[in-house]
Amino acid sequence: METKKYIIIGSGAAGVSAAEEIRKNDSEALIQIISRDTVIPYNRPKLTKSINDLDLCADKIAIHPADWYREQNIELTLDTEIVHIDSDKKQVTDRNGRTYTYDRLILATGASCFVPPIQGSDTEGVVTIRTIEDVKKIQSALADKQRVLLIGGGVLGLEAAWGFLQLKKEVTILEAMPRLMPRQLDEEASEVLKNLVESKGAAIHTGIKIEKIEKENDGLHVSTDQGMFICDLAVVSAGVRASVSLAKEAGIAVDRSIVIDEKAQTSIPDIYACGDCAEFQGVNYSLWSQALNEGMAAGRNASGVPYAYANSAAALTFFGMGTMLYALGDIGSDSTKIYKLLDMSIPEKSICRRFYFKDDRLCGVILIGNLTGWKELSAMLKTASIEEVRNQFAS
Repeated sequence: METKKYIIIGSGAAGVSAAEEIRKNDSEALIQIISRDTVIPYNRPKLTKSINDLDLCADKIAIHPADWYREQNIELTLDTEIVHIDSDKKQVTDRNGRTYTYDRLILATGASCFVPPIQGSDTEGVVTIRTIEDVKKIQSALADKQRVLLIGGGVLGLEAAWGFLQLKKEVTILEAMPRLMPRQLDEEASEVLKNLVESKGAAIHTGIKIEKIEKENDGLHVSTDQGMFICDLAVVSAGVRASVSLAKEAGIAVDRSIVIDEKAQTSIPDIYACGDCAEFQGVNYSLWSQALNEGMAAGRNASGVPYAYANSAAALTFFGMGTMLYALGDIGSDSTKIYKLLDMSIPEKSICRRFYFKDDRLCGVILIGNLTGWKELSAMLKTASIEEVRNQFAS
């Protein structure tokens, strides 16, 4: 058989997952991962969990050790940005004009941090967290300073806030939505989480609109419709946007993300996409689990092993602030539907256990403070009745 050359652009979870699958299915394949990163592929979601690790490095949060790539005969080409795809010649070109030829191309270009259009958002001291270098710069900037302001109260924002609190910093969280995580938590659960976060020393302001950010002698002045906040560093954690410019320039179909089918194929033959840059049936959760599964689909199908990818319910987890959180499915968010709620919470212990049912079947789960049974609940989604959930999880 002719040896095939696979090029994967991007070294995140999706790209590495695709490489793993190709190697499993094609022992002779030439596999090359090309990445703008300067270090071996690492677990990006761990960045916000590592704010308080002053010795953070890629090896600590690596997806695989460096030796693994050599053992798997996977070529890592780092510190290299691909700027052009020629699908007719099956070549990609990097910023320095070097070309690389492929038989199959997998785009795992990831995403970039979204910074809301706030006046002064480009001011020195307004930062995002997307790379190890970002974390190191933040740690250095805060070495002799105390006041940190988080713009965004989602999981990543709360993880970063917890790290700053552990570094004994003064933390303020500004959230534009009327409550914390409204897509994943109902009002009662959001309030439980807010109380837990505030009990650890963070100040939370919800339903807030930031008007502008200015640098003054005493720090950053963040003007909002609820007053002025002064900080030494403002960390934006307002979600991500898929990196699609390379695909779009190549003529690949793009919506908000690169459009893929159940085989993770794009609109151009022999080009696949996966992870934060891709969407299937309009869905892009930008989650680690989705990246792994889409990467597996891309790697298998690119190497000739049929595999049909399917979207699954997005689960959210959070560990920090002295608590744990797990949320899955529909938590009563469709006003046109009729839901039933089973509440098995223990308020005096800050334990929230709320189960939503639609058409008499489990459709949503919220657990805070005690995650016992989360795996079973995941398997029971869309099948379990109220009585089955009550009987299995009654304390």
